[in-house]
Amino acid sequence: MSEDTRYVYGAGCMFSGPIQRVGTTQSGLPCCPHCKGVLFETDTEEKWWEMVRSYAQKTRDESYEPMWCWATGRCFATLESLRSAYALHLEASDDEEATDDD
Repeated sequence: MSEDTRYVYGAGCMFSGPIQRVGTTQSGLPCCPHCKGVLFETDTEEKWWEMVRSYAQKTRDESYEPMWCWATGRCFATLESLRSAYALHLEASDDEEATDDD
């Protein structure tokens, strides 16, 4: 039996991850494991990352792909909240590096 390579992402939330990590609604439909939101899917993870890279290139947003790498498996209500959480993560990482340099 072949492995299920589908990769999912939130229709109304900022979640992405392999199909194996989804939750299930009371009616048995796959959903975001965190907020129970509806999901879109792609055939493979590679197609998901192609979409992410395409968007990043179109918008000239150099932080978009690294942000999604960090966010994989997490759920955020909006893109704005994802961006804010990622910025805090980067800030905390910078603070940790500064402490390590002391």
